[in-house]
Amino acid sequence: MSELIARSFDKSEGMSHCGFIIMMSDGYYVVHTISKVLSGIDGIRITPLKDFIQGAKGRKYCIIRYHKPIDGNALKTKNIKYLKQRVPFDDDFDLDDARKMYCTELIRQVYLDLGEPDFFHYRKVLGKPVIDFSTFFDTRLFGLIYKNY
Repeated sequence: MSELIARSFDKSEGMSHCGFIIMMSDGYYVVHTISKVLSGIDGIRITPLKDFIQGAKGRKYCIIRYHKPIDGNALKTKNIKYLKQRVPFDDDFDLDDARKMYCTELIRQVYLDLGEPDFFHYRKVLGKPVIDFSTFFDTRLFGLIYKNY
């Protein structure tokens, strides 16, 4: 599945999954969402950062940061809100309904919740608009902090 997603977005640097890194009292975690088809557990979850990285295909990952300062506590609060709601994975890839979310949709929704404009790049897949991973490699929007590939 990762390979299919990475190939669908030619400017995605081969990436196919994303989440927010948040700091908790015992370390760094990634809030992300996965379909139960892939993991046995549906929807949003929190994973220790080291486990998230170990699960990356070929240990290929990068860390990026939004170009504008964002209130880290507000970002963490929004992520925890969705975790507590146990938002399921959006198998329909419907950007108009935040009751279910796929990984890039979660990122988009949190930024929208924080009052940011809808700056994401889109493309149509099977006639449906989806968020293009190239958004995260647009240097006008995000800066590279670290990459391992």
